Amino acid sequence: ICPSMKIKLPDGLKRINTAAFLDCVNVNFGTLPESLEMIGNSAFSNCDSIVDLVIPKNVTTLGKYAFGNCNNLKTAEIGLSQYAISNNLFTGCNKLTTLRLNSPTVATVTSNASNYPVSSDRLKDVDLIVPSFLVNAYKLHEYWYNFKSITGFSTAEIQDWVVNNPV
Repeated sequence: ICPSMKIKLPDGLKRINTAAFLDCVNVNFGTLPESLEMIGNSAFSNCDSIVDLVIPKNVTTLGKYAFGNCNNLKTAEIGLSQYAISNNLFTGCNKLTTLRLNSPTVATVTSNASNYPVSSDRLKDVDLIVPSFLVNAYKLHEYWYNFKSITGFSTAEIQDWVVNNPV
């Protein structure tokens, strides 16, 4: 267990390895650097100081349980490069109320319910925000349609789309 402290992750940081900050319940990380490309398995699991999370657009790898059991996490925004989201990413985040997905295609999830990004019992409590042109596709998806609400945002602010799925 980490002591209470504030850590500024440096600009230029590309990787946060497996369990790097596991159980650091009292550590304030601030914002994740834009240079970040990979967050390993359980990297921030059980980090109760994380309340509002923005995963930078260059992150292409999110490990299993990367933010699992972050008990105070309320909002999460996943960057442009994440088109496949699974592996219990936010399992046990019982205060999560808003999830924003910036991918220009519908984010895929595994077909195994025990590996979904948000626990099945929490879906009715979480608002999903996606690009406005994808709202209907998310509402028709076998997993995403279970969220409390699905609303769109204007994509005018996004200048660099990363398309990783067939269009």
